[in-house]
Amino acid sequence: MTRYPGSRGQIQTTARVFPPRSDRTEIVRAFVADALGDTHPCRPDATLLAGELAEASRTGVAIVISYARRWVYVNVRPIGRTHTPSPGLGSAHAAGVVAGLEARSVRWGLVRESKSSAVWFELDARRTPARPHAS
Repeated sequence: MTRYPGSRGQIQTTARVFPPRSDRTEIVRAFVADALGDTHPCRPDATLLAGELAEASRTGVAIVISYARRWVYVNVRPIGRTHTPSPGLGSAHAAGVVAGLEARSVRWGLVRESKSSAVWFELDARRTPARPHAS
């Protein structure tokens, strides 16, 4: 059994590739929600963030979800022409996705490789993400 930071118990993993369809955001959200089930405490945030990343990719996406009772790790990799959300892209939507990752996840990151990129995030129901202070 693999142990991840913040996880307890058995880790389950599921993955799926979503083609570049106009309704992929809704399909990705349904996939994440179904994988985690109705009672998982991280389901709302995982569903929201995965859907936003799928929308920001502008292509099809490959999604990998690993999860335990109160912990979720999601990796979203665009397929085809890569367009990975990052603050430097100048897109208001991409900046909103990054703000959502900052506000909801305990950790997140961007992995750039020569022919592909991916964004991952981790949610833990027992830990509150670091949230920016309001001025």
